[in-house]
Amino acid sequence: TYKALLKAGTQSGGSVALSAGSTTERLVFGEDDAADVRTAIYVSQNRVGIGDATPDGLLEIENPSDGGHTCLTIDNDAVDEIAINIEAANTTADVMDIGADAVTTAKVIDITADGLTSGSAIYVDSDCSSTTSRAIVNIIQNNASASGATALRVQQDSNARIVQIIDGSTEVFTIS
Repeated sequence: TYKALLKAGTQSGGSVALSAGSTTERLVFGEDDAADVRTAIYVSQNRVGIGDATPDGLLEIENPSDGGHTCLTIDNDAVDEIAINIEAANTTADVMDIGADAVTTAKVIDITADGLTSGSAIYVDSDCSSTTSRAIVNIIQNNASASGATALRVQQDSNARIVQIIDGSTEVFTIS
């Protein structure tokens, strides 16, 4: 038995309206199989779940361990447009939180930027005038038993500088 009413037609602006009967019902695109939810897109209570019948966020994509493919791919071919833009009004919650505690030999973040000329692979800029003590970048190896862990490793394969520290516009320290 299906409890959702689907209506398609021309409305102002060319939109199509799809609606479920109440907030406890859901709209399902694909196979609504409780044994294999990865075959469907679920819309329920203003949330969308891809492969997840009960999404925790506004959008949740669930890729099971036997999914066999990448969970999310963003392919941006527009050379003059930003691929991902996050505008966050957070004041006390993290903007991005990556929980990757199961990673052992892979990389949590892997950036390749082989076409760089005058750009940067990572650029961090804080223009806050607050006099509160803070670190713009924190690297913490947080386990006293991890005696083989290096907190920061820099490898320079050319004969250019390895580290350059600038105060205002004056170079104060260089490692070549």
